[in-house]
Amino acid sequence: MKVLYFTNPEVNDAYLIPSIIESNGDKVTVVTSKPTLELVETNSIEMIICDRARALITQDILDHLPKAVINIHPSFLPYNRGYYPNFWSHRTQTPSGCTIHYVDQGIDTGEIISQTLICFSQNDTLRTSYETLRKLSVNLFSMIYPRIRSKNINSVAQPEIAASKTYYKKDFDGIHQKLPQGWDTPISDIPFLQL
Repeated sequence: MKVLYFTNPEVNDAYLIPSIIESNGDKVTVVTSKPTLELVETNSIEMIICDRARALITQDILDHLPKAVINIHPSFLPYNRGYYPNFWSHRTQTPSGCTIHYVDQGIDTGEIISQTLICFSQNDTLRTSYETLRKLSVNLFSMIYPRIRSKNINSVAQPEIAASKTYYKKDFDGIHQKLPQGWDTPISDIPFLQL
């Protein structure tokens, strides 16, 4: 199978997910800019894995690859869709976790393939909680990918929950500068910060 791995140019572990895909016998093309239908068709791509990408997959690609565009998201969806979900789960005191889901036309609104809930210690910081969520996301993907690629997987619609919200990059603008210890701010402090 030919898989397109779509991430952003600033990640420092862009080899992790492709290595899992390759260990299952699939060929991987890595891109950090928004893929086009022409790229997908020219390279005979059969599946796209999105991981911390900064652009949405276009509808023409979703139509071309139905149920074959997957996202790895570090939140327990439907809570904290979009940007900086780790911060927002602590800020709003909503569940933390990671979710693997199909991509649809919305932002992190597609059907859930698999997810894991996690609780953090009061000693955790934004940095340690993010690192834990990243490890959890990679491990969950590693376990579920063989079933995804064989299309032997069930998915469920995301539940309608009043507390679920989508956050955009602009929602976080200026907040990092207000964190007393930056990414090392204890998560126990996050709900009470004057932002």
